[in-house]
Amino acid sequence: TQPNDENLSKLASTYLEHQQPGLAQAVLDQNSAVDGAAVTHVRSRVALAQGRVPEALYLSELTVKKCDMQGCEPRTVARALRQAEFLRAIDAAGIEDPSLDPLATDLAFVHSGRGVQLEQP
Repeated sequence: TQPNDENLSKLASTYLEHQQPGLAQAVLDQNSAVDGAAVTHVRSRVALAQGRVPEALYLSELTVKKCDMQGCEPRTVARALRQAEFLRAIDAAGIEDPSLDPLATDLAFVHSGRGVQLEQP
């Protein structure tokens, strides 16, 4: 099976769910030509898991832009919006690596959920 946005994002997500961000990064790097919104969102999650907050925020915002331009599944848009809001809260709190300050990260997560609203058509 050829890698595509759907199966590559699922594979990398599975690695993340099993606390293997390095493997997720490797599979994404090996398939860098696959660059849809779902893969970009997973790249953001990998960057966050590896403590690269500015990169993760950039990739979350890029996912939203791709969805605006190309169209996406509603859950991809919702996840990207939610993650971008969370990453903005982390950044505003001055947290460089969430794994080094889990309490402040949890607080940023709680506060970030108040800003995301999805419009119903």
